[in-house]
Amino acid sequence: MANMYALSLVRGFLLLMLTCAPKAVAQTSESLEWAELEDAPHQKTKSIIHECDVVIAGGSLASAAAAVASGQTASNSTRVCFLEITDWPGGQATAGGISAMDFGLQYLNFPQNIPKSLGELLTAGKMGAADYNPGECQYLPKCFPPQWVAQLLLDQLAALPNVKVFLNTTVVKVDRDTSSSDGRVIALHAIQRTPTAAHSSGWDRPLSKALPDWYSPKPSAYFDKTLLQFVVSPTGVVVEGTEFGDVLVLADGVAVGQGVELGTENSSNYDQYCGNPAAFSVMAEWGTSPLPPNTNTSSLHAGHNRSVSRNPLPQGLAVRRYWTMANHTPRSFNPYHDDGEYIPPVAPGDHYVVTSNCNDLKNANVFLPLNIAKETARAGTWGGGINLTAVAMAETQTWGCFHDIQNGVLSARPDESGTSNGFSKMLYLRESRRSRTGLDGFRLCHNIMSASDPGPGGLGCSTSADPPTGHSQNGTGYRFFDTVAIGSPQPKFGYDVHIPKWCALPPYISDKLRIPNSSLPFYIPFRALTVANASNILVAGKSMATSFFTNSVTRLHPNEWASGTAAGVAAVMMSALNLTAGQMVANVSRLQDRLRSVGVPLNFNFTL
Repeated sequence: MANMYALSLVRGFLLLMLTCAPKAVAQTSESLEWAELEDAPHQKTKSIIHECDVVIAGGSLASAAAAVASGQTASNSTRVCFLEITDWPGGQATAGGISAMDFGLQYLNFPQNIPKSLGELLTAGKMGAADYNPGECQYLPKCFPPQWVAQLLLDQLAALPNVKVFLNTTVVKVDRDTSSSDGRVIALHAIQRTPTAAHSSGWDRPLSKALPDWYSPKPSAYFDKTLLQFVVSPTGVVVEGTEFGDVLVLADGVAVGQGVELGTENSSNYDQYCGNPAAFSVMAEWGTSPLPPNTNTSSLHAGHNRSVSRNPLPQGLAVRRYWTMANHTPRSFNPYHDDGEYIPPVAPGDHYVVTSNCNDLKNANVFLPLNIAKETARAGTWGGGINLTAVAMAETQTWGCFHDIQNGVLSARPDESGTSNGFSKMLYLRESRRSRTGLDGFRLCHNIMSASDPGPGGLGCSTSADPPTGHSQNGTGYRFFDTVAIGSPQPKFGYDVHIPKWCALPPYISDKLRIPNSSLPFYIPFRALTVANASNILVAGKSMATSFFTNSVTRLHPNEWASGTAAGVAAVMMSALNLTAGQMVANVSRLQDRLRSVGVPLNFNFTL
């Protein structure tokens, strides 16, 4: 009976922690209260409260950019709290395993068409100069080991005294001020996990098995847990940069989009089962033992078919080769190598991100339907809104693809993936849940970058503030009055949608898929970083107020970084000046001046 009574107190304590309204506290106060949990009687959960002026809910590359930008532009008194779901900030470029960045035309005249912070990241430490390509990879100008960028980001953040970093932290609840008309977010509740001694790496089981543990407050054999509450200051701002759309779904009442807009791009009806497929990657090495007899590597074919020269691996692996023992040839920082340019053939000593269309999970969506995800949020059982069965399917599929391609000469490299089996730490996600509409009903639609049908997109996309005559005349897309970032598509693919088997894409998408040079360098407006009915939430990267089709371009690495940088700088300014998102639009010229002052270009410096 005593044990049952104690257990009821524990459950009451946890419920209280996850539901009580936040109160003003000191910058960092630690309440040394503990709760013993039913299935781990010798482990305890600690509760800590932090007050923050800017809270960045992370996991994506955009969130890392926002954290760096916030720290670099905030005053020393501004408290920036950065929550990262893994221990490798950087999203798709690090934990997601895609360290061959999808460089677009904004990389001409490097680094003048990208944020200064991204140029610094790509040329820091081991990354070398702009013309240094560690992997001598095919098509892309710079491929690198993912842990290099993760460590560089951690070093950058550690050097910013006003940024407090919380690794291995998941957001599980969001509090909004229901008494105010704008529904400000006033607190985020999160769970931080610390690996136990028996599982010290924290990465020794499949993600499909580990993910529920990440979102559970209960200590386990794998992790001790700390309950964190991030109280948003009265003028504070929250940046949604998670990979799962945690903040958007948990901020009950916020308009969220998921999947493909049905019928027309400005629709509010979605096919939530249809989406850009997710994938895992494997970090692997071709061992340095001699090649088999009679192997000739001098004339290999591109693509994923093995060459007639009997090379045991396809030359297509060079697309995401992140290290090679070949002589490194200095290259100009062009968006893509010329097809006729010499690329060292795949060879012993190479290290690869092994992923291809084979890895794409095209039989299931890793995101649960939005209504089911919202039900778990309201029930207090939020787990990221992820279909764990689909994640397990992706794991099985990735192993099958790796087995098919490795041909007895590739070995997984756990030391380079950070996991026990060589898998990437996270799924590579090409989309997320996103803001359905920004301020004034704005949505970033594909016309703003279309080479064939230019314009702001019309009703339900643009607003009266976007006249149809505003399209740029210098070979770039529609330029908005509130432009805060610039981006670019992949010239080879245009709108880069990978088609799941079950999707019936509407004609406005299917007629324009993956056509070279079909989309132009484009501009990102501040309104795309907003949420219509949440005055102090900003969104970045794959969570922006875009259509599914537009996200197929804005999701690319450099575009994520650009939008994240803009969101980070805007969040600091909004907090310092006590501005809502709507008021920031009215004062956007001040934000634009600040962005330029820290090396963020708002115009392209080339004419196509």
